[in-house]
Amino acid sequence: MDERTPKNRWAGVDRYLTALYGRPMESTDLLRGLGFGEASIATLRMAHQEDFAERVVAALHAQFLDSRNGERLFFVVTHFYGLDGETPWLAEEIAAELKITPTRVRQIRTRAMRRHKSAPEVARLEEILKDAADSCLAGA
Repeated sequence: MDERTPKNRWAGVDRYLTALYGRPMESTDLLRGLGFGEASIATLRMAHQEDFAERVVAALHAQFLDSRNGERLFFVVTHFYGLDGETPWLAEEIAAELKITPTRVRQIRTRAMRRHKSAPEVARLEEILKDAADSCLAGA
């Protein structure tokens, strides 16, 4: 059975946001804060879930590529939080794939999250969510 579903990918984005903000956080919370109404959010969840999640993850990938070792950082974050729609991996699984220690995986994840917690990066993330939602809703 394929575990990759739009719901799982959206959940991966929410897990990433929770880690980034350091408290329970969902993309719907941020969208509300960005001025999206309940009807628009419901439309995104029901009709554009995969497209929205795909746009957010693609933009996050581009954001990570702007940093040193971005591809490696994005690999760790993607698999740790399940941004690819798959079940999140344990640090040990990521370590085996990258042929590094689980401790090194945790260090990479911590560094990636610390970089993306800065005010400019959080503002960029909020713009990513807004752009993804606007693009999806424009096609509705």
